[in-house]
Amino acid sequence: MKKIKLKVTDKTIGPVKKRISFNIGGWKIFFLVLGIFVVLSSLYFYSEIRHLIKEPSLTINQPPTDITTAKDIVKVSGETDPGSFVLVNGNRIGITSDGSFSAQVQLSAGVNMIEIEAVNRFDKGRKMIRKIIYMTK
Repeated sequence: MKKIKLKVTDKTIGPVKKRISFNIGGWKIFFLVLGIFVVLSSLYFYSEIRHLIKEPSLTINQPPTDITTAKDIVKVSGETDPGSFVLVNGNRIGITSDGSFSAQVQLSAGVNMIEIEAVNRFDKGRKMIRKIIYMTK
């Protein structure tokens, strides 16, 4: 009987890496970028057109609604969208760069209706009315 020598060698086996390959050609990338461009452009134009058709915001801080006062001058103040203009009883008043405004209104004896209107550059407006009763002494 012959003796056979066996030589055993151990080789370390590395981790099995599964390769994921995406087969994306030039046309697929083109259409993907084009689709993203169309969606983002649509969102931009929607936000711009929305400003054309909506009324400007108008918040009146002073005077509160339906008050009675003994002073003959009342301060009207509030905020609107920057770029709009404000009319108080038909008189245009200036606004600051952040949209705030302030004006003094002379009251007459009795009931006074103060009309405050914010109008944007596309003639869309929002109007609020404050009723103030001026009681003379």
